[in-house]
Amino acid sequence: LTSTEALAMSGATSLWRAALPLLNSAETRAFLIRPLRTAVRVLSALKCTQNYNFVVDLYSALFDCYSDKNQWDEIHTMLNESFQAVPSTEHLNQRRLWALRLVALSRQGKNVARAMDKMKENEPRAQSRIWMLLAQVSSKPVE
Repeated sequence: LTSTEALAMSGATSLWRAALPLLNSAETRAFLIRPLRTAVRVLSALKCTQNYNFVVDLYSALFDCYSDKNQWDEIHTMLNESFQAVPSTEHLNQRRLWALRLVALSRQGKNVARAMDKMKENEPRAQSRIWMLLAQVSSKPVE
């Protein structure tokens, strides 16, 4: 790590520790949009490769913040950036990002089956987990 990367990671870690108690409520999550957005943009710009799991945690928290406010355009922009920040070799973290994308599409009432077909990794187990997640967050009860 360069000193700039270390400083950025230290700042993001400090933000995360301060943000954790605020992530439990939609009311307090609203205050986290700008700091989380700044953190993921800086880490992405610096191509911090130290801990992709942590970076995806930040993106996931930002997803929740935007989702509370139905800011779908921001979510899709953020997710596009996240796929650029997290390399495809990071399979588990890529799956987490795909799950967020599919949840966003589902909450917007869009066709998730088409998006599922586009998933690069078609491992049945991974897809079944995503379908389970979609079932859990579904806003329409199945008749």
